[in-house]
Amino acid sequence: MINVNKYFMKDLVRVDLRAESKEDAVKLLIECIYAACPEKSGPVSMIEALKAVTERENTQTTGIGQRIAVPHARIPGWKDFVVVLGYF
Repeated sequence: MINVNKYFMKDLVRVDLRAESKEDAVKLLIECIYAACPEKSGPVSMIEALKAVTERENTQTTGIGQRIAVPHARIPGWKDFVVVLGYF
């Protein structure tokens, strides 16, 4: 079992996320990862990461209700597991 507590960082929590749509929210969260810890993403561009998460989300939504979702994807080239939390 993965202990996600060790992956939470202050810079990866956004309680004031300004997003007009689910797609905007995912994009803003990925941008947050790249701004807070670019070393974790390796050589993968933000566009590639967004594409991977979007493709995964299109396969099966990760929404669980009441504006809560857990969008995720396995992104080839990323060096580590990353957790980012946003609320809008």
